[in-house]
Amino acid sequence: MSVSYLHTLRTKIKMSLLSGKVICADCKSKLHYCTINGFEARQDFFTCANYRSNMGSCSAHYIRNVTLCNMVFKYIKKMLVYVQQFEETFVRDQMERLDNAMAMSISKAKVDVVTLRRRDEDLNTLFKRLYEDMVSGRITAERFDMLASEYEQEQKELKAKIEIYYNAVGIIDLPTIKEDDCIALHGRCKGKKIAV
Repeated sequence: MSVSYLHTLRTKIKMSLLSGKVICADCKSKLHYCTINGFEARQDFFTCANYRSNMGSCSAHYIRNVTLCNMVFKYIKKMLVYVQQFEETFVRDQMERLDNAMAMSISKAKVDVVTLRRRDEDLNTLFKRLYEDMVSGRITAERFDMLASEYEQEQKELKAKIEIYYNAVGIIDLPTIKEDDCIALHGRCKGKKIAV
């Protein structure tokens, strides 16, 4: 195929914003986007993947792309109206969700740091025992060198992970944005009207 032919093919492909994001209400499988270059925008539609593949688990139903886009747009408008009417409640709810998620991630990071520290202490103990075994002649010097290098490498990786967790927890523990700051940032949109 020539490059110009591929270029003309690429420019004529039609896509939907919702392609790959829509599922069937009946069987929960994906809805496939169906279109042809000759279709007008109002003719493009989504149909159930189970119906298209003749599996028989779904009936012949479809939804037009234009209808679906209008439904999504109406929902977005309703959500924006809600946010404008109940701005403080919405911001407070979102801040609570964010705080809960941050608290969970901080507690998980702290647990991970404790686990990594414990392993680091275990490696120090193992290294001491390994050295005593080499001195007493229970293992050879070559075996000691091999195991010691493995333990040292693991310990370096552990210390790097601990440092990463400390930095992450330190950043998260900084003062977070307060509710008033969010309302002030959101205030830029306050004067704008939304057509419903």
